[in-house]
Amino acid sequence: MRYRVGEDPATAALNSTDHTLIITVVMSLFIGIALVWLGHRGRQFWLTSWSYGLIVCSVLYGGWMIYHGMR
Repeated sequence: MRYRVGEDPATAALNSTDHTLIITVVMSLFIGIALVWLGHRGRQFWLTSWSYGLIVCSVLYGGWMIYHGMR
């Protein structure tokens, strides 16, 4: 990744917000639920299993954000 002259790479991450992370976790949860349904309907075991993994990761990460609080 390129940075402008005189720009500190550590300050570039300050522009991101927690709202983007929350939206990503919520979208992943809904996508996982939709893919589980599609996997069951299409009898695709790999899609169902990966989608359950996505749901578990989304719930765990969302719970971690709630428990530890947002910055």
